[in-house]
Amino acid sequence: MKCLLFSADNLWSRYLFSKLRIQYNPSEVDWIFCNTEEDYSMITEDVSWAFFFHWGHIVPKSIHSGNNCVTVHTSNLPHNRGGSPIQNQIVKNVKFSRVNLIKMSDVVDGGPVYCSKPVTLSGDLTDIWITIADGSYELINKCIKENLIPKEQQEFIAPEKRRRDNQLPIESSTDVFELYDFIRMLDGEGYENSHLNISDFKISFSRAKIMADNRLMADVIIEKKV
Repeated sequence: MKCLLFSADNLWSRYLFSKLRIQYNPSEVDWIFCNTEEDYSMITEDVSWAFFFHWGHIVPKSIHSGNNCVTVHTSNLPHNRGGSPIQNQIVKNVKFSRVNLIKMSDVVDGGPVYCSKPVTLSGDLTDIWITIADGSYELINKCIKENLIPKEQQEFIAPEKRRRDNQLPIESSTDVFELYDFIRMLDGEGYENSHLNISDFKISFSRAKIMADNRLMADVIIEKKV
């Protein structure tokens, strides 16, 4: 059996891929890591499953139609479909979500669901993605071993847009906990940290922590804007 894992090349994707390769003997399942759109050409008849873990590109219908292409998406479906699901949930004060394996379709995150698992959204973005990777590992194993049949989603809610603005909303926030959430939800590899633009300077924040007296502490980098 040949299986593909499509994902951006980052810490949590390499972590998931390593766990999957360790789990299966190569003679049983040949795992291949794919991280570019050019790798779509690898989805051929001899591929049993193609899982899309941390993937921000639209897969053409000619690729996913007729193949077992599965999207990994974290949200309480049908809510928070679409881009930036982790960030869009955290700003809504969602504490717990679900990792879902969804049969890829023309509707963004709207296809039938193979299986899902609850997951916490606590910690910084790296913590969250490692937790999602662990949940994805369990679900992918279940999907492969049990050859699951996906079930249609019962409700349609329009997908949300990918977040583009990473500026810390310091003027509109009502307490430090909102600022803490905003900093931690962007504190991970491949993401632009939350920041403030003041005069000619960019002030970036990471490693946020709420102190015992409810003060917010964070690492700060100040650099002159280019």
